[in-house]
Amino acid sequence: MYIRSILLAATVQLLSGICLAQSAQHLNLTAIALVNNASVIQCWQLNQTITTVQFPQGPGIISDLGPLGNPAIGLGDPVNATWESVPAGSTFPGQHAAAAVEYNIVLSGSLLLNISETGQSATIQGGAHGLILVTDIAGTGHSAAIGPESPAVVMMMPIKDNVVPAHTVLHDGQCAECEMHF
Repeated sequence: MYIRSILLAATVQLLSGICLAQSAQHLNLTAIALVNNASVIQCWQLNQTITTVQFPQGPGIISDLGPLGNPAIGLGDPVNATWESVPAGSTFPGQHAAAAVEYNIVLSGSLLLNISETGQSATIQGGAHGLILVTDIAGTGHSAAIGPESPAVVMMMPIKDNVVPAHTVLHDGQCAECEMHF
């Protein structure tokens, strides 16, 4: 009876939107991955540990970048990063595989993703949780559009040699906001 109560409580927590996959030591993000030659949307946890950055402070320091111990994580070896301002409602050409393994950082606006084969979709809002990783450089691909409410500013950072970072798949589908560290 006690175990049944614990399982019921855990199920209620999960269904009520309380996140169990948040980690203060790893970065969780939404990824478009390639599984069995088909694109899928998944929630990933990068295996690299979040570290703390120590900024020097004291006399002669031009700016105060905040308290010591800010969380930071390396995102691989980006090459040829691009910043783009895209009008509201814009669509990218059809279903397509990514040109490279890349981080897309939605700084403002929203990015709408769709995978027709699986029926999966995701909306990536600009801001602190606007980081996604696109790795489907082969296979069926995905489609993307900018939300209709406002233009979007997106930064694309391809990763040298298309290296996919070591990760753990937390679940299929987009990461919930509460699963993301920042």
